[in-house]
Amino acid sequence: MFRLHFSVLMFGITGLFGKFVTLSSTMITFGRCFFAVIFLFFCIVAMKENFFFKSKKDFLTVLFTGVIIGLVWFFFFQSIKVSTVSVGLITYATVAIFTTFIEPLYFRKKIRRTDIILAFVAFIGVCLVVPDFNLSDNITQGVILGLLAAFFSSIFCVMTKKLITKYSSVKLTFYQYGTVAVLGLPFFAVQHPSVDAKNLMLIIILGVIFTGFANTLFISSFKKVTATKAMIILTLEPIYGVILAIILLGEKPTMNTLIGGVIIFLSAFYATIEGQLVAKLRTK
Repeated sequence: MFRLHFSVLMFGITGLFGKFVTLSSTMITFGRCFFAVIFLFFCIVAMKENFFFKSKKDFLTVLFTGVIIGLVWFFFFQSIKVSTVSVGLITYATVAIFTTFIEPLYFRKKIRRTDIILAFVAFIGVCLVVPDFNLSDNITQGVILGLLAAFFSSIFCVMTKKLITKYSSVKLTFYQYGTVAVLGLPFFAVQHPSVDAKNLMLIIILGVIFTGFANTLFISSFKKVTATKAMIILTLEPIYGVILAIILLGEKPTMNTLIGGVIIFLSAFYATIEGQLVAKLRTK
């Protein structure tokens, strides 16, 4: 259980790097994946696992999910850059709501009435976070970018769910992050950012510890706890992140942001529990 909570805590800290690192969101995403891939490469070698896939279709699907996760992290960090860590994490928490719609569409199942109600409740929470429905407002921009990150993350989760039954998570993440790193090279060449020692060290820490190691730790915790419990604890990520942003960055979320965040959190929490219970009942 400690592994699980510690890995989720690290996921929550990830958002703070959007403020700590002064590079662009594109470069943060590229650097994060570049160093994570190096870490995962040694993990695969240590595990004596092969680097091959069973079919060309699976390989191309993994590469596509790599593009998707790249978009997720770009929008996520950009959301935090233009607004606050709290806004970015709270709006990203809607990923559970998006998933309840995208998963049945992807697997050609019927969307349930409960999912529609949860989406409506979460939408109320999002409306509370937005102070002014004006695209020139930085908080509004942060909310939109956070929702885009959540939307693409739900697509990533649903597609990866099908792949995880065939391949190890380490192999999948190696190729997914590798795709982002390769696609990020042209942006690195064009932007040619001036990376000082502080930013470089933060990017290495983000990539190795808070991406490669955190994901490996999170997945390894599945051996000790059920998937249901893991998903429930994962909903604590924005809470950890918001608290740390208040302590370390001195952020002061507005009352509306906090109330909206609670509504979104409760919606995501219920969607996670209810979804897992339904899945269990179907297997009985």
